[in-house]
Formats: sequence, structure tokens, C-alpha cells
Amino acid sequence: MRVTLSLLFAVLVGCHAPAQKPTEGNGPVPDVKEHLARAERARREGQIDAALREFRFVRQSAPDTDASRAAETAIVDLEVSVISRSEHLSLPQPEAGLPNGGEGVPLTQLRIDNRTHARLHVFLKGPQVSLVEVAADGSAELRVLPGPYEVGIRGDDPSALPLYGRHLYDVGKRHRFLLENSDVPR
Repeated sequence: MRVTLSLLFAVLVGCHAPAQKPTEGNGPVPDVKEHLARAERARREGQIDAALREFRFVRQSAPDTDASRAAETAIVDLEVSVISRSEHLSLPQPEAGLPNGGEGVPLTQLRIDNRTHARLHVFLKGPQVSLVEVAADGSAELRVLPGPYEVGIRGDDPSALPLYGRHLYDVGKRHRFLLENSDVPR
């Protein structure tokens, strides 16, 4: 039996690690533009792991910049594509959206409760692009623009199947994912 993730729908919140000074071995650090160029070249050549490594470097090296936002968008696009094309479990539709308590709030509130023993990486691709990490036995909340999204979720455990689904998030509603450990035959 393999430990996999099951889901009952919730919401997410951005948990970003603090940026650290970038290094590459003992040599000088190429600038962010060079890393972006390397990442795009690797992406065009189908070298997904190399592209992701470069995009992650840019995101960590230059937080809160246009380059970092471009790298995050590329990471989400690649991860969702890889998850959707690989063997995965279907991400269930959210439970009925509940009012989020804010009059006229044009956003959707998402919550993710991670009841697994692995950190989860959540990728949202739609009107807004978001990449969120949720600690093992942790939670995250996020507000996103309403609309259709592709959602990919993978854990740090390589034996666990990722989750993928297409969801429509309603304006002014709350949605919830509950991810738990379960034994699912492959």
C-alpha cells in the first residue's frame, strides 16, 4: 500500500521562506536575468527539472521583483502541467462555497488543512497564479481572484501520488481542502 493524499477541499495561504543570499559553488553568482534565460532555454528544450531549478533560484534570489513573479508563474505553469500529465489522483470539487463574511468582497477565500505528515506544494493556475507550501499538520489561507483554476498538489513524499483538478471558485465565497493520509491502491 502507498500513502497518498486524499482531499475534501479547503483553502490556502502563502507561506514563503525568507530569501537567502544566492551562491553557485565557489564562483561568482550570475545575475537573475541570466538565470531566467537559462530557465527558459531549459524549458524550451524540455529539461523540466533544470528549468524548475533555475526558476526557483530566481524566485529565492530576487523576492518581490518582476523576475521573481515571472519565475513563480513559470513554476506554477510547469508543475501543473507535469502533474496533470502524470499519474495522479483526482482533486475533488470543493464543498459548497460559504459566504466569506465580507460585503462586496471580490475575492475568493481558500483554506488548506494539511493533515498529512509531509509538506505540501500547492499550485493554482487561473486568473491568479499562486504557489503555496503548507507544512505537515499545518494550514494555509489565501485570497484569490474568482474564476476557473487548475490546481496541482504534491507532497515531499515521492511515493505519494499528486492531486490534480479543475475548479471554479465563486466570488465572495470560502472554499476548503482537507488533505489526509490514506491508503489508496495504485
